[in-house]
Amino acid sequence: MIHYRHSRPEERAALIAMANRVFSNPRNSTDFESMIPKVYAPDRETSALQYIALDDAERICGLIAMDQIHVGDDTLKCGFIGTVSVIPECRGQGIMIELMKQWEDEARREGMDILMLDGLRQRYQHYGYALGGQHCNFEINRADGVRHALKDVDVEDCCFRVLEAGSEEETL
Repeated sequence: MIHYRHSRPEERAALIAMANRVFSNPRNSTDFESMIPKVYAPDRETSALQYIALDDAERICGLIAMDQIHVGDDTLKCGFIGTVSVIPECRGQGIMIELMKQWEDEARREGMDILMLDGLRQRYQHYGYALGGQHCNFEINRADGVRHALKDVDVEDCCFRVLEAGSEEETL
């Protein structure tokens, strides 16, 4: 039987290890302490931001984090949802559906005006979330005005991405 509750301060290391495990892959390891220091830095106690799913052995098998974003003195209360994860061996049991439901219920009780998701948007459409803000698509084909400049470039697999300030790509 799975049960759900807020995390506790003493579970911090287990939560981070679980999230790192779920979001890592053989080519890329994830380190939430450095990736999202606002929530996971070693000196931060943010257990109230995490809601967890535990199995009968009290093993953490699911996690969702929600943080509030304050907009100056305005009364708009924005919630930010991230680290949405379930360990592989516990998937398919409805854990994330329940975690999302409980977090949304809590957000309503807290008077949140909007919840913003971090991650792959298509995963959340079945929860009723929709795209918001700006979304840009770019396409280059041989008929575009850049065809002369790219005449020797195969544009079939071209993609655009945001360059981070100070990144190696930005300085090239």
